Amino acid sequence: MIALAATTRVPIILRNAALPCSIILTEAVVALPGTPGASLGELGDRTLRKVKRRVLPLMIWLYFIAFLDRNNVGFAKLTMSEDIGLSATAYGLGAGMFFIGYAIFEIPSNAGMLRFGARKWIARILVTWGFFATIMAVVTNEVTFYIIRFLLGAAEAGFFP
Repeated sequence: MIALAATTRVPIILRNAALPCSIILTEAVVALPGTPGASLGELGDRTLRKVKRRVLPLMIWLYFIAFLDRNNVGFAKLTMSEDIGLSATAYGLGAGMFFIGYAIFEIPSNAGMLRFGARKWIARILVTWGFFATIMAVVTNEVTFYIIRFLLGAAEAGFFP
């Protein structure tokens, strides 16, 4: 067996002011800082640097776009309600349909990422998300608004872990 890091046991102590003693609940194993096994090694450190340099900027940009997309329907309401005759109740239900689709398909989407790999699955999310966001331009009534918002939520599910 190979030891990855030097460890020590640290007691987790419960102190109660009403009792004259302390109670030790359990002990936790903690890696000591500065030990050779505490880091990931050269390969792990290089991998993390590469991820920080290549993947994180893209993910930050995509999360920003997702934020804009979710807020966009609020700005679109100003003219869309008049154009297609949406009441405030119908708009609220349609805006909520996004989150219903998102919640229903979040776990299956993450399972799909495990099955097909992150690269393919995030690409699938972005393509379908872009498709349904574009299709929002052809909404003509309440029913199509509900359906497309639900499908947009289902398409975007799995993007935020």
